[in-house]
Amino acid sequence: MLSKAETEPAESPAETPSPVDNSTNRGSSSINPSSLISPQVMDRIVDVLKRHPEILDRLPLDSPRSLRLYATNCWPVLVAIIDIVDDPSKANRIIREIIVQPMSVVQHNSLAQLLFDQMPEIEPDTLFKYLNAVEASCRLLLQGNMQQTHNVRLAVKVIHSALRINDSLADTMFIELCSFCLSYSWVKDALDLYRQLMTAQQQTL
Repeated sequence: MLSKAETEPAESPAETPSPVDNSTNRGSSSINPSSLISPQVMDRIVDVLKRHPEILDRLPLDSPRSLRLYATNCWPVLVAIIDIVDDPSKANRIIREIIVQPMSVVQHNSLAQLLFDQMPEIEPDTLFKYLNAVEASCRLLLQGNMQQTHNVRLAVKVIHSALRINDSLADTMFIELCSFCLSYSWVKDALDLYRQLMTAQQQTL
């Protein structure tokens, strides 16, 4: 079992800037600058959804294509939908449907912020798919590339957040997490997480 201290990521000021930049604030309509819907209109849509959650029954939330269109063009609306959905398993299914690979840094930032916000309800299957998408994205980048380092550090922060809420994930995802960390062991955050996972595993033997 990981202690609270062990699930806190180590500070590494010498590496890349803060993993989630200011453009990824919750519900920010700047996530997709090319969106044809203005921020003001999106804010109004979000407000209507919050006041009339029954509208969700009319939305095509079972369609992966529709969900990905929301993610691409109406991110704040999608975040509001996930907040309003009262079934955690349905919210997780929506999140899994919008996880694409490879991801751009902007997509990863947005997804990570969503995971942070929803973390108490996030299921292991959602984290597995997230980790696979991060790895697929990182493999396309040169080792040491700033974007790759950013993606690795951000993924480690997401995993730490998950472990603080559910430390049994250290066992459930042990092989996948160790594989990811060793693949990017030149990033201090990943190496530190690997050491913490190994220490916790040895303590259970």
